[in-house]
Amino acid sequence: MMLLALGYSLTKLKVTSFAWPLAFATLRLVGGFAIGWAVALALGLTGVERGVLVIESAMPVAVYNYMFAARYNNRPEDVAGLVVLSTVLSVGALPAFLWTVL
Repeated sequence: MMLLALGYSLTKLKVTSFAWPLAFATLRLVGGFAIGWAVALALGLTGVERGVLVIESAMPVAVYNYMFAARYNNRPEDVAGLVVLSTVLSVGALPAFLWTVL
């Protein structure tokens, strides 16, 4: 059910701005990777455990954020741009992140 709700939400997103969503999408992916790596080092994780933590930390912005922004009318168009751009950027970034943690 959640996948169906996610797909439906993606079809309804309307992107009106690309300026700050691009910067924040990049920050989300790179920052999440860096924070995940730092936490893995702090916990002494290696191998698969480190890889899972780092990759999970570097995932794109979830559609759930758009749902909350739309529900509370807090710039949902900008958040939609952030969701879309972080997802598009992750197509290129996640293979590089995977290569790094292997």
